Amino acid sequence: MTARYLSFVELRYSGRSVDYPYTILQLELDQNGKGTGTAIGAAKVRFNKKKGTYEVESLQHGTAYNKLVNIQRVK
Repeated sequence: MTARYLSFVELRYSGRSVDYPYTILQLELDQNGKGTGTAIGAAKVRFNKKKGTYEVESLQHGTAYNKLVNIQRVK
């Protein structure tokens, strides 16, 4: 998870995307450097005190994410 780049124009007009300041990638690679993963380009993360868990919400897909396939480590 990292803070995503927010352009000046995006911040100036403060659209809905400003509320989703993170990019999240999860990669699972095997010993050969090949695998799969998931990605969320613009995400909002909240901590639910009652449940003691983090909740992730995607700008475009709600609670869904993009599936990454055929990932390969490049040497």
